[in-house]
Amino acid sequence: MNNQVKVIASSDAIDAPTYGVSRNNPLKGYVRVSQTKATFSNGFMNEDRRTALINADLASLKRKFTHQGQELEGKIVVKESVEPINEEDLEQGIKIAGKTNIPCTINGQVIYRRTFYTEDESEKDELLKHDNGDAIKAYQAKAKAESVDLGA
Repeated sequence: MNNQVKVIASSDAIDAPTYGVSRNNPLKGYVRVSQTKATFSNGFMNEDRRTALINADLASLKRKFTHQGQELEGKIVVKESVEPINEEDLEQGIKIAGKTNIPCTINGQVIYRRTFYTEDESEKDELLKHDNGDAIKAYQAKAKAESVDLGA
């Protein structure tokens, strides 16, 4: 596989600095992984940097993941849905349109985006196309107009 998944440092990692510890259980933790994937559309290439967390008990993580930059066979998959990722935190995983802070929606429902690492090469992305493009374009036009006004 040419787009290897790599172990990367987490901003709140505690060891090596590869591992993060769960807030709810000090025996559990996670490792952050990253992959850059090229996508092609209408003759243009776009690079998409994806990250995901691998959760497990800390002892298992330390046995399996030995250092930053460690390469893993597999890939990071994106799954989008209108079902909340966490019923107790409805903000978690909301798909945001670029840097607008506007949630992407479909038929008035918020789209949630989840990434995960898998060794299963048959796993496919499940993406939802948002239908609130007009609201996003209006926000971007307003932001552009305001930045022009500030520069004048």
